[in-house]
Amino acid sequence: MTAPVFRNAGALEVQSCYRVLSDAKEKMWREGRDQWTADYPLPRDVKRDIDNGCAYVLDPGSGPVAYGAVIFTGEPAYEGITDGQWLSDLPFVVVHRLAVSPQWQGRGLAREFIRSVEKLAAERGFRSFRIDTREDNAAMIHLLLQSGFTKCGTVVLPVNKVRIGFEKLL
Repeated sequence: MTAPVFRNAGALEVQSCYRVLSDAKEKMWREGRDQWTADYPLPRDVKRDIDNGCAYVLDPGSGPVAYGAVIFTGEPAYEGITDGQWLSDLPFVVVHRLAVSPQWQGRGLAREFIRSVEKLAAERGFRSFRIDTREDNAAMIHLLLQSGFTKCGTVVLPVNKVRIGFEKLL
């Protein structure tokens, strides 16, 4: 396999990026997890990410096989962490909507995406990386802990979506 390239998603890639999310969402549903719903994420979320310059993909040359929103402008919901505290008060990068196409899972692409975000954040002078996931997303929790993240507490995203908040100092 050619090493996928980490890059911004282009304006014409809304549907191919959404396909990554949609396929991953369907796989989660088959596994009995409802972290994402029929109403989220949608193509409009991907379009907004692309328009805001925060849509990133891993592309082996045939189109996106992993997708995530890489945000350098903060996350208001993280201000209300409970049952713990963040490791720092530093400006941070956050990733939302991280997904790998089911056909490409098991090849270390989520870990590669995380590493690529760390590198990008460091290049931009950020020294903190935060991310959240649901308590029942064992694969993501394992990935985050193996990647050096620390479980910091509970965050509540809009519409009472309770998540575990993780942080890694870069």
